Amino acid sequence: VSGILGKNVEPGMLNDHALARGLDCLSGIDRRQLAWDVSKRFELDFGIVSDILHLDQTKVRTFVIAPPEGPEGVPRPEYGLDKEGRTDFRLYTVNSMTDSAGVIRYIDTADGNAADPAMDVDAITFVLNNTDPERTVVVMDSKGANSEVVRLADEGGLAIVSKVPANFSS
Repeated sequence: VSGILGKNVEPGMLNDHALARGLDCLSGIDRRQLAWDVSKRFELDFGIVSDILHLDQTKVRTFVIAPPEGPEGVPRPEYGLDKEGRTDFRLYTVNSMTDSAGVIRYIDTADGNAADPAMDVDAITFVLNNTDPERTVVVMDSKGANSEVVRLADEGGLAIVSKVPANFSS
């Protein structure tokens, strides 16, 4: 334990209370930037570099009766429509990007009613602000290829690879 977490950390210090207090510390920070910074450190330490990012979004079911109040800005699971068409579960929406080496580069969570296009715009904006768009490619499913995402990427010089839905219009 001390070799990984530091010489002053004893195994008995690693318990649910310590984990909860550590997670409380994370509630006020930009979790998207934290994931990005950790992945950049991974690149530096291991020399695994990829400019191809894979963006996808999913809904995650929770089995909670009533979510507790949390700090401001922390998503709460809310009733929404999941991939099976059910509305009787509270959901989180998770938008994430991995690079072609499988390293998680970006992750954002929201309540289950978050709009997919809005989360994709946020993700593309994040990529534009944190990469060299001329060297970066984002691969996404056809849900992400909406006119606002395509316009934003085009204006920023970012390449996107995606199927385009039949109803797409710019």
